Amino acid sequence: MAATREVSGPDGTRFRAIEFIAETDSTNADLLERAAQGAAPGVVRIADHQRRGRGRQGRTWFDQPASSLLMSVLLHVDPDVAPLVPLAAGLAVVEAIEAGWGVELQLTWPNDVVHVSPDGGPDRKLAGILAEAMVIVPQAGSVPTLAVVVGTGINLDLGDTWRAVAPEDVRARAVDLTELSGSALYTTELPATPIRRDDVADAVLRRLEVTLDDMESTSRAFVDRYRRRCVTIGRSVELTHPAGPVQGTAVDVDDAGFLVLETSDGRKAFDAGEVHTRRD
Repeated sequence: MAATREVSGPDGTRFRAIEFIAETDSTNADLLERAAQGAAPGVVRIADHQRRGRGRQGRTWFDQPASSLLMSVLLHVDPDVAPLVPLAAGLAVVEAIEAGWGVELQLTWPNDVVHVSPDGGPDRKLAGILAEAMVIVPQAGSVPTLAVVVGTGINLDLGDTWRAVAPEDVRARAVDLTELSGSALYTTELPATPIRRDDVADAVLRRLEVTLDDMESTSRAFVDRYRRRCVTIGRSVELTHPAGPVQGTAVDVDDAGFLVLETSDGRKAFDAGEVHTRRD
C-alpha cells in the first residue's frame, strides 16, 4: 500500500524517511518485504491500523484505528549485536516517554514496556516490541547483510469502549499513555489534551538513535541502563522456553542480552522465551 504521506526522519538520526499509511496487514511484514527487495535501511512505516498486527511468541497485536503508535523501522546491523536490538528498542521507548510525558515505566525481559502497579497488582502493559531479522543475500563478492525490522506498538489512547472488543488477556493487562499521563480527555474540568502520535514517534526515534549508537559501541552502556529498568531481575519466574519450561529466580541480564536464571541446576542464560512472574 502506498504511503498517504511521507516526511523526513528526525534530523541527526539514521531514519531517513517516515511513511504514514491508513491501514495495512502488518507494518513489520511490509518492511520485511521491502528488505527482501533490497530497500536501504532507515525507512520508518507508521499505520493508523493493522489488520494482522503481530506480537512476540506468535501472538496477535490488538489495536483500534487511530488509538496507537504502530511503527516499524528497517535497520541493517552487525549480526554480533543483533540479539541486543530488541532490548535497545524497549529501552528507547521507556526513556523517550519518561522524558517527554513524565510517566515512570519499566521493562520485563526482553522488551515489554510496563507500568508497575504501586499496590502490588499485575504489571500493566503499555507497549510491545517485535524484532524480526532476515539475511540479505549479497551480490557476488559482497558481505552478507542482516536486515532487522523492529516493530513497536504503543497504546496512546484506546478510548472508552475498547474493553468491549479487546481479547480477555488484553483487557486484563493493557494501559494507555493517556491514562498514565493523566491527560484529561474524558473529564469536563479540563480541556481535552490529546497525545499526538507524531510527537511520540519523533521522541522514540530520537531516543532509539541514541540506544542503537550505544549498542553498536563497545561500552554496552545501554545494557546497564536496561538492567536498572528491568523488573524481571529479582523476580521468581517461569520461563516458557523452546526446550521446555524453566523455573528460577532472574538474577541478571548479561551483556549479550540473555536472561540469567538461578535454577535448581545452577545459573543458566537464556536467549529466548516468555517470562511469567510466579506468585509463590
